[in-house]
Amino acid sequence: QVGATLTNRSGALCETGSVVKLDLTHASSFTTTTTEGDVAVFGVTGADIEDTASGSVLFGGDMATVLVTGAVAVGDQLSSTTTAKRAVASRTNPFATALTANASGDGTVTAIIHDKSAPTMCSWLGLDIVTSKTMVPSYVAGQLWIPCVTGASSASDGDEYFFYGAFGAGLYKIITYGSTSNALGKLDYYIDGVVVSSAQDWYSSGGTSNVTKTITGVVVPYSGHHTIKLKVNGKNGSSAGYGISFTRMVICQTP
Repeated sequence: QVGATLTNRSGALCETGSVVKLDLTHASSFTTTTTEGDVAVFGVTGADIEDTASGSVLFGGDMATVLVTGAVAVGDQLSSTTTAKRAVASRTNPFATALTANASGDGTVTAIIHDKSAPTMCSWLGLDIVTSKTMVPSYVAGQLWIPCVTGASSASDGDEYFFYGAFGAGLYKIITYGSTSNALGKLDYYIDGVVVSSAQDWYSSGGTSNVTKTITGVVVPYSGHHTIKLKVNGKNGSSAGYGISFTRMVICQTP
């Protein structure tokens, strides 16, 4: 983890997961904010820290508990709110991406804190769709390779799968490598909740390996952390199921 020991100058106890920003009036210190979407927020407290005491603050790629208010879904971007120490699901100057959900009211989620020093393609987590095990991506020759091992018959209609990471604003293409068969479904692709491709069909009457499917013209409007979601959306009328069978996705910026 990338953390630091800083002093609480907020005037009150900051519980674990409190949303904080640097206190510019004291050295090596932090404070809280009641500004919605405060761009100065950089992390959260990693433990309960009394006023004027020092403790761990997590930031820059750390996985952390975050205090939130209101409904938060997996993959939501988190920003500061008018309630001190808490975050809300919002795309206004987000500082983290939620990995777990909060149904309503005050609660906590687990989130990845954004690395604000690296607003280019980096620091991705790929999720093994079958085992939910964290996968290690590769960043090679200007392309981001995300491994995503899947089981061909494990999916159901409406199933959703998430990938998280940071990359810059620009125009991209997404290349998915996998296999087609007579029991696979169709997929929708989302970036930050916006559909970028719909009903990509992985059905074929016979099994075919080493298939590639490319989505072009994917516009990313801002630099920072983003969420890619894949959602099973029906199937070909001749398909026997809604399965998916990928080996990896490649995301690369286009001129």
